Amino acid sequence: MIPVVSFNGQKYDVNVIEAELLSILIEENPVSEDERDEIEFTIKRNSSMACFESAHLRFVDITHFIASGSNYTGYLKAFVVVEPKGFFPYQWVDSLDKLKFESLPPQEAFYSTLKQDCISDKDY
Repeated sequence: MIPVVSFNGQKYDVNVIEAELLSILIEENPVSEDERDEIEFTIKRNSSMACFESAHLRFVDITHFIASGSNYTGYLKAFVVVEPKGFFPYQWVDSLDKLKFESLPPQEAFYSTLKQDCISDKDY
């Protein structure tokens, strides 16, 4: 079983996975019809999924297993992870079709209206 871990994914990532990506993973899973992935286990909190698993994948929102009030930076520091959060062109990805893009999006795709800034040449 492959664990897929998110931080606060119940509010963000899991919703996309549940609605779109999971059905694609199930359809394209290279196993026999008898072994095909189906949701076998689910933990729901209100209308959001905190954890769900199939025969091959387990999606877990790690925020349900750490102290309340913890943040992503503190979580990384606790495990001595020095890798900073990466860059993602959130506003450019306005549909799942953009995830099929076969190369790095142009630098201006990383512009954030919230920060009113784009990533630097070095970061790009």
